[in-house]
Amino acid sequence: MDKKCIVIFMNEDAAQTYNGKPLMLQDALFCPVLNWCMRAWMKKGVMRFFVVCDGAYSEEVLACVPQGAAALVGSEEDYRRDIGEFAAGRWVEEIREAMMPVGSMMLSFHTVPELIRLQQAVKEDIAVFHQNTGVNVLDIDSTYIDPRVTIGAGTTILPGTILRGHTVIGAGCEIGPNAMIVDCEIGDGCVVNASQAYESVLGRQVQVGPYAHIRPHCQVGDGCKVGAYVEIKNAVFGRGTKLSHLTYVGDADVGSGVNFGCGSSREHAPIALKASGASCVIAKTFARIFYRNSINIGFPILECPEAVDGISAGDQVSVDFGTGMIVNETTGASFQAAPFPAFVNGIIEHGGLLKSLKARGVAK
Repeated sequence: MDKKCIVIFMNEDAAQTYNGKPLMLQDALFCPVLNWCMRAWMKKGVMRFFVVCDGAYSEEVLACVPQGAAALVGSEEDYRRDIGEFAAGRWVEEIREAMMPVGSMMLSFHTVPELIRLQQAVKEDIAVFHQNTGVNVLDIDSTYIDPRVTIGAGTTILPGTILRGHTVIGAGCEIGPNAMIVDCEIGDGCVVNASQAYESVLGRQVQVGPYAHIRPHCQVGDGCKVGAYVEIKNAVFGRGTKLSHLTYVGDADVGSGVNFGCGSSREHAPIALKASGASCVIAKTFARIFYRNSINIGFPILECPEAVDGISAGDQVSVDFGTGMIVNETTGASFQAAPFPAFVNGIIEHGGLLKSLKARGVAK
Protein backbone atom coordinates (compact mmCIF):
# COMPACT_ATOMS: atom_id res chain seq x y z
CA MET A 1 0.00 0.00 0.00
CA ASP A 2 1.09 3.57 -0.72
CA LYS A 3 1.44 4.75 2.88
CA LYS A 4 4.93 6.23 2.87
CA CYS A 5 6.71 9.21 1.30
CA ILE A 6 10.50 9.01 1.14
CA VAL A 7 12.63 12.16 1.31
CA ILE A 8 16.17 11.83 -0.08
CA PHE A 9 18.81 14.38 0.91
CA MET A 10 21.66 14.74 -1.58
CA ASN A 11 23.82 17.23 0.28
CA GLU A 12 27.04 15.28 0.76
CA ASP A 13 30.43 16.59 -0.34
CA ALA A 14 30.27 16.10 -4.10
CA ALA A 15 34.00 16.73 -4.46
CA GLN A 16 34.74 13.16 -3.35
CA THR A 17 32.90 11.71 -6.36
CA TYR A 18 35.51 12.82 -8.94
CA ASN A 19 32.90 14.14 -11.39
CA GLY A 20 31.31 16.54 -8.89
CA LYS A 21 27.89 14.86 -8.76
CA PRO A 22 26.28 13.63 -5.55
CA LEU A 23 26.78 9.96 -4.73
CA MET A 24 23.14 9.12 -5.48
CA LEU A 25 23.58 10.37 -9.05
CA GLN A 26 26.57 8.14 -9.72
CA ASP A 27 26.02 5.24 -12.10
CA ALA A 28 26.03 1.60 -11.05
CA LEU A 29 25.90 -0.65 -14.09
CA PHE A 30 25.06 2.40 -16.24
CA CYS A 31 22.01 3.29 -14.12
CA PRO A 32 21.96 6.15 -11.56
CA VAL A 33 21.88 4.90 -7.98
CA LEU A 34 18.83 7.10 -7.33
CA ASN A 35 16.87 5.17 -9.95
CA TRP A 36 17.99 1.87 -8.39
CA CYS A 37 16.70 3.03 -5.00
CA MET A 38 13.40 4.43 -6.26
CA ARG A 39 12.58 1.23 -8.13
CA ALA A 40 13.46 -0.85 -5.05
CA TRP A 41 11.23 1.30 -2.84
CA MET A 42 8.41 1.16 -5.38
CA LYS A 43 8.47 -2.65 -5.18
CA LYS A 44 7.70 -2.17 -1.48
CA GLY A 45 4.75 0.10 -2.23
CA VAL A 46 6.37 3.55 -1.94
CA MET A 47 5.18 5.81 -4.79
CA ARG A 48 6.11 9.35 -3.62
CA PHE A 49 9.59 10.84 -3.41
CA PHE A 50 10.87 14.28 -2.46
CA VAL A 51 14.52 14.87 -3.39
CA VAL A 52 16.39 17.65 -1.62
CA CYS A 53 19.36 18.80 -3.66
CA ASP A 54 21.08 21.70 -5.39
CA GLY A 55 18.92 23.16 -8.15
CA ALA A 56 21.65 22.38 -10.68
CA TYR A 57 20.74 18.68 -10.41
CA SER A 58 16.96 19.04 -10.74
CA GLU A 59 16.66 17.80 -14.33
CA GLU A 60 19.01 14.91 -13.74
CA VAL A 61 17.08 13.88 -10.64
CA LEU A 62 13.73 14.01 -12.43
CA ALA A 63 15.17 11.85 -15.22
CA CYS A 64 15.80 9.16 -12.59
CA VAL A 65 12.17 8.94 -11.49
CA PRO A 66 10.60 5.64 -12.66
CA GLN A 67 7.33 5.66 -14.53
CA GLY A 68 4.39 5.61 -12.15
CA ALA A 69 6.13 7.43 -9.29
CA ALA A 70 5.35 10.97 -8.10
CA ALA A 71 8.34 13.16 -7.30
CA LEU A 72 9.25 16.69 -6.30
CA VAL A 73 12.71 18.25 -6.32
CA GLY A 74 13.68 21.30 -4.30
CA SER A 75 15.78 22.91 -1.61
CA GLU A 76 15.52 22.07 2.08
CA GLU A 77 13.36 25.18 2.47
CA ASP A 78 11.05 23.89 -0.26
CA TYR A 79 10.90 20.58 1.53
CA ARG A 80 9.88 22.11 4.87
CA ARG A 81 7.20 24.20 3.15
CA ASP A 82 5.73 21.64 0.74
CA ILE A 83 6.16 18.19 2.27
CA GLY A 84 2.85 18.27 4.18
CA GLU A 85 0.78 18.82 1.06
CA PHE A 86 2.91 16.47 -1.07
CA ALA A 87 2.90 13.61 1.45
CA ALA A 88 -0.88 13.98 1.85
CA GLY A 89 -1.03 12.18 5.17
CA ARG A 90 1.61 9.55 4.36
CA TRP A 91 4.35 8.69 6.80
CA VAL A 92 7.52 10.60 5.88
CA GLU A 93 10.89 8.79 6.01
CA GLU A 94 14.09 10.81 5.57
CA ILE A 95 17.15 9.30 3.87
CA ARG A 96 20.26 11.31 4.67
CA GLU A 97 23.02 9.07 3.31
CA ALA A 98 23.64 7.42 -0.03
CA MET A 99 22.13 3.96 -0.33
CA MET A 100 22.17 1.09 -2.80
CA PRO A 101 19.71 -1.84 -2.91
CA VAL A 102 21.52 -5.17 -2.66
CA GLY A 103 19.20 -8.13 -2.57
CA SER A 104 16.45 -7.31 -0.07
CA MET A 105 18.61 -4.80 1.83
CA MET A 106 19.42 -1.10 1.38
CA LEU A 107 23.14 -0.67 2.09
CA SER A 108 24.70 2.74 2.69
CA PHE A 109 27.96 3.85 1.08
CA HIS A 110 30.11 6.96 1.41
CA THR A 111 32.65 6.84 -1.41
CA VAL A 112 32.81 5.84 -5.06
CA PRO A 113 35.12 2.86 -4.30
CA GLU A 114 32.48 1.57 -1.88
CA LEU A 115 29.86 1.94 -4.61
CA ILE A 116 32.04 -0.01 -7.04
CA ARG A 117 32.23 -2.89 -4.57
CA LEU A 118 28.44 -2.86 -4.18
CA GLN A 119 28.08 -2.75 -7.98
CA GLN A 120 29.96 -6.04 -8.28
CA ALA A 121 27.49 -7.67 -5.92
CA VAL A 122 24.37 -6.42 -7.73
CA LYS A 123 25.90 -7.31 -11.12
CA GLU A 124 25.69 -10.98 -10.23
CA ASP A 125 22.21 -10.53 -8.73
CA ILE A 126 20.92 -9.12 -12.02
CA ALA A 127 22.38 -11.96 -14.08
CA VAL A 128 20.93 -14.55 -11.70
CA PHE A 129 17.53 -12.83 -11.87
CA HIS A 130 17.50 -13.16 -15.66
CA GLN A 131 18.68 -16.76 -15.48
CA ASN A 132 15.74 -17.51 -13.20
CA THR A 133 13.36 -16.12 -15.84
CA GLY A 134 14.70 -18.40 -18.58
CA VAL A 135 17.60 -16.36 -19.96
CA ASN A 136 20.91 -18.16 -20.55
CA VAL A 137 23.66 -15.79 -19.34
CA LEU A 138 26.66 -17.82 -20.41
CA ASP A 139 29.38 -15.96 -18.49
CA ILE A 140 28.25 -13.73 -15.63
CA ASP A 141 31.74 -12.35 -15.03
CA SER A 142 32.04 -10.83 -18.52
CA THR A 143 28.42 -9.73 -18.94
CA TYR A 144 27.07 -6.34 -17.83
CA ILE A 145 23.30 -5.81 -17.69
CA ASP A 146 21.64 -2.53 -16.70
CA PRO A 147 18.88 -3.17 -14.12
CA ARG A 148 16.34 -1.46 -16.42
CA VAL A 149 16.87 -4.02 -19.21
CA THR A 150 14.14 -6.57 -20.04
CA ILE A 151 15.06 -9.91 -21.65
CA GLY A 152 12.68 -12.58 -22.97
CA ALA A 153 12.85 -16.26 -22.06
CA GLY A 154 15.01 -18.50 -24.20
CA THR A 155 17.46 -15.75 -25.10
CA THR A 156 21.19 -16.47 -24.82
CA ILE A 157 23.59 -13.74 -23.70
CA LEU A 158 27.13 -14.59 -24.82
CA PRO A 159 30.35 -13.37 -23.13
CA GLY A 160 31.45 -9.76 -23.47
CA THR A 161 27.91 -8.40 -23.88
CA ILE A 162 26.85 -5.01 -22.44
CA LEU A 163 23.14 -4.18 -22.26
CA ARG A 164 22.26 -0.63 -21.21
CA GLY A 165 19.36 1.73 -20.62
CA HIS A 166 15.76 0.75 -21.25
CA THR A 167 16.67 -1.98 -23.72
CA VAL A 168 14.00 -4.63 -24.37
CA ILE A 169 15.10 -7.93 -25.91
CA GLY A 170 12.56 -10.49 -27.09
CA ALA A 171 12.45 -14.25 -26.66
CA GLY A 172 14.76 -16.73 -28.35
CA CYS A 173 17.45 -14.22 -29.30
CA GLU A 174 21.23 -14.64 -29.33
CA ILE A 175 23.14 -11.56 -28.20
CA GLY A 176 26.92 -11.43 -28.41
CA PRO A 177 29.66 -12.22 -28.05
CA ASN A 178 31.06 -8.72 -27.57
CA ALA A 179 27.86 -6.80 -28.28
CA MET A 180 26.80 -3.37 -26.97
CA ILE A 181 23.08 -2.53 -27.02
CA VAL A 182 21.78 0.78 -25.63
CA ASP A 183 18.09 1.80 -25.37
CA CYS A 184 16.95 -0.55 -28.14
CA GLU A 185 13.89 -2.68 -28.75
CA ILE A 186 14.82 -6.05 -30.24
CA GLY A 187 12.21 -8.52 -31.47
CA ASP A 188 12.01 -12.28 -30.97
CA GLY A 189 14.57 -14.52 -32.61
CA CYS A 190 17.16 -11.84 -33.42
CA VAL A 191 20.91 -12.44 -33.56
CA VAL A 192 23.29 -9.58 -32.70
CA ASN A 193 26.87 -10.76 -33.12
CA ALA A 194 29.83 -8.59 -32.07
CA SER A 195 28.01 -5.37 -32.97
CA GLN A 196 26.69 -2.14 -31.44
CA ALA A 197 23.15 -0.76 -31.55
CA TYR A 198 21.82 2.50 -30.10
CA GLU A 199 18.27 3.86 -29.67
CA SER A 200 16.78 1.77 -32.47
CA VAL A 201 14.06 -0.83 -33.09
CA LEU A 202 14.73 -4.25 -34.62
CA GLY A 203 11.87 -6.47 -35.75
CA ARG A 204 11.68 -10.24 -35.45
CA GLN A 205 14.35 -12.60 -36.86
CA VAL A 206 16.82 -9.81 -37.65
CA GLN A 207 20.48 -10.76 -38.10
CA VAL A 208 23.12 -8.20 -37.17
CA GLY A 209 26.88 -8.42 -37.51
CA PRO A 210 29.55 -9.17 -37.00
CA TYR A 211 31.04 -5.68 -36.56
CA ALA A 212 27.91 -3.77 -37.56
CA HIS A 213 27.01 -0.36 -36.13
CA ILE A 214 23.35 0.61 -35.77
CA ARG A 215 23.27 4.29 -34.85
CA PRO A 216 20.26 6.05 -33.29
CA HIS A 217 16.77 6.25 -34.80
CA CYS A 218 16.82 3.19 -37.05
CA GLN A 219 13.85 0.89 -37.64
CA VAL A 220 14.85 -2.48 -39.04
CA GLY A 221 12.01 -4.67 -40.30
CA ASP A 222 11.35 -8.36 -39.70
CA GLY A 223 13.83 -10.73 -41.32
CA CYS A 224 16.34 -8.05 -42.27
CA LYS A 225 20.08 -8.59 -42.32
CA VAL A 226 22.58 -5.94 -41.24
CA GLY A 227 25.83 -7.68 -42.07
CA ALA A 228 29.54 -7.35 -41.45
CA TYR A 229 30.93 -3.80 -41.32
CA VAL A 230 27.54 -2.26 -42.13
CA GLU A 231 26.69 1.12 -40.60
CA ILE A 232 23.19 2.59 -40.58
CA LYS A 233 21.68 5.69 -38.98
CA ASN A 234 18.28 7.38 -38.88
CA ALA A 235 16.90 4.96 -41.47
CA VAL A 236 13.88 2.71 -41.97
CA PHE A 237 14.22 -0.72 -43.60
CA GLY A 238 11.25 -2.78 -44.76
CA ARG A 239 10.75 -6.47 -44.19
CA GLY A 240 13.45 -8.79 -45.55
CA THR A 241 15.87 -6.09 -46.74
CA LYS A 242 19.50 -7.21 -46.67
CA LEU A 243 22.69 -5.19 -46.28
CA SER A 244 25.24 -7.95 -46.55
CA HIS A 245 28.46 -6.11 -45.74
CA LEU A 246 30.59 -3.02 -46.27
CA THR A 247 27.54 -0.76 -46.64
CA TYR A 248 26.55 2.62 -45.18
CA VAL A 249 22.96 3.84 -45.27
CA GLY A 250 21.84 6.98 -43.46
CA ASP A 251 18.79 9.27 -43.41
CA ALA A 252 16.89 6.92 -45.71
CA ASP A 253 13.54 5.12 -46.04
CA VAL A 254 14.17 1.76 -47.71
CA GLY A 255 11.39 -0.58 -48.82
CA SER A 256 10.94 -4.31 -48.33
CA GLY A 257 13.01 -7.02 -50.00
CA VAL A 258 15.80 -4.69 -51.06
CA ASN A 259 19.22 -6.27 -51.45
CA PHE A 260 22.15 -3.88 -51.08
CA GLY A 261 25.07 -5.15 -53.15
CA CYS A 262 28.44 -5.69 -51.56
CA GLY A 263 30.58 -2.85 -52.85
CA SER A 264 34.01 -3.58 -54.29
CA SER A 265 36.30 -1.58 -56.55
CA ARG A 266 37.37 -4.79 -58.32
CA GLU A 267 35.81 -5.78 -61.67
CA HIS A 268 35.98 -9.53 -61.02
CA ALA A 269 32.23 -9.97 -60.47
CA PRO A 270 31.05 -8.62 -63.86
CA ILE A 271 34.10 -10.20 -65.57
CA ALA A 272 33.06 -13.60 -64.23
CA LEU A 273 29.48 -13.13 -65.43
CA LYS A 274 30.61 -12.08 -68.89
CA ALA A 275 33.11 -14.95 -69.10
CA SER A 276 30.34 -17.41 -68.19
CA GLY A 277 28.61 -16.58 -71.45
CA ALA A 278 25.90 -14.26 -70.13
CA SER A 279 25.01 -11.52 -72.61
CA CYS A 280 23.03 -9.32 -70.22
CA VAL A 281 21.91 -9.15 -66.60
CA ILE A 282 18.51 -7.75 -65.59
CA ALA A 283 17.95 -7.00 -61.91
CA LYS A 284 15.78 -4.87 -59.65
CA THR A 285 18.74 -2.76 -58.55
CA PHE A 286 22.55 -2.71 -58.81
CA ALA A 287 25.20 -1.22 -56.59
CA ARG A 288 26.53 1.77 -58.51
CA ILE A 289 30.10 0.52 -58.46
CA PHE A 290 29.00 -2.82 -59.94
CA TYR A 291 27.01 -0.94 -62.58
CA ARG A 292 29.99 1.19 -63.56
CA ASN A 293 32.40 -1.76 -63.61
CA SER A 294 30.02 -3.69 -65.88
CA ILE A 295 29.83 -0.82 -68.36
CA ASN A 296 33.61 -0.41 -68.27
CA ILE A 297 34.12 -4.00 -69.49
CA GLY A 298 31.31 -3.77 -72.08
CA PHE A 299 28.86 -5.95 -70.18
CA PRO A 300 25.26 -4.66 -70.43
CA ILE A 301 23.05 -4.64 -67.33
CA LEU A 302 19.57 -3.19 -66.93
CA GLU A 303 17.47 -2.30 -63.90
CA CYS A 304 13.83 -3.35 -64.28
CA PRO A 305 11.94 -4.76 -61.28
CA GLU A 306 8.89 -5.64 -63.40
CA ALA A 307 10.99 -7.76 -65.79
CA VAL A 308 12.60 -9.62 -62.87
CA ASP A 309 9.15 -10.51 -61.54
CA GLY A 310 7.79 -11.38 -65.02
CA ILE A 311 10.57 -13.62 -66.35
CA SER A 312 11.06 -17.22 -65.24
CA ALA A 313 14.03 -19.56 -65.56
CA GLY A 314 14.18 -21.00 -69.08
CA ASP A 315 12.30 -18.14 -70.77
CA GLN A 316 13.77 -16.71 -73.98
CA VAL A 317 14.43 -12.96 -73.62
CA SER A 318 15.39 -10.24 -76.11
CA VAL A 319 16.70 -6.80 -75.19
CA ASP A 320 16.99 -3.58 -77.21
CA PHE A 321 19.63 -1.56 -75.40
CA GLY A 322 18.91 1.53 -77.47
CA THR A 323 15.26 1.71 -76.37
CA GLY A 324 15.48 -0.23 -73.09
CA MET A 325 12.72 -2.58 -74.26
CA ILE A 326 12.80 -6.08 -72.75
CA VAL A 327 10.62 -8.77 -74.32
CA ASN A 328 9.89 -12.19 -72.88
CA GLU A 329 9.71 -14.10 -76.16
CA THR A 330 8.29 -17.13 -74.35
CA THR A 331 5.24 -15.37 -72.90
CA GLY A 332 5.06 -12.27 -75.13
CA ALA A 333 5.23 -9.92 -72.17
CA SER A 334 7.28 -6.73 -72.57
CA PHE A 335 8.91 -4.47 -70.02
CA GLN A 336 10.43 -1.02 -70.24
CA ALA A 337 13.81 -0.31 -68.66
CA ALA A 338 15.69 2.98 -68.86
CA PRO A 339 17.71 2.90 -72.11
CA PHE A 340 21.44 3.46 -72.07
CA PRO A 341 22.66 6.92 -73.10
CA ALA A 342 24.38 7.00 -76.48
CA PHE A 343 27.89 7.18 -75.01
CA VAL A 344 27.23 4.09 -72.85
CA ASN A 345 25.90 2.21 -75.86
CA GLY A 346 29.12 3.12 -77.64
CA ILE A 347 31.20 1.66 -74.80
CA ILE A 348 29.20 -1.59 -74.86
CA GLU A 349 29.30 -1.91 -78.65
CA HIS A 350 33.11 -1.58 -78.63
CA GLY A 351 33.45 -4.19 -75.85
CA GLY A 352 34.46 -1.89 -73.03
CA LEU A 353 35.74 1.54 -72.07
CA LEU A 354 39.36 1.03 -73.12
CA LYS A 355 38.43 -0.37 -76.56
CA SER A 356 35.98 2.50 -77.01
CA LEU A 357 38.69 5.06 -76.26
CA LYS A 358 41.08 3.35 -78.66
CA ALA A 359 38.44 3.37 -81.40
CA ARG A 360 38.07 7.12 -80.90
CA GLY A 361 41.83 7.61 -81.04
CA VAL A 362 41.92 8.87 -77.44
CA ALA A 363 43.98 5.93 -76.11
CA LYS A 364 46.64 3.69 -77.61
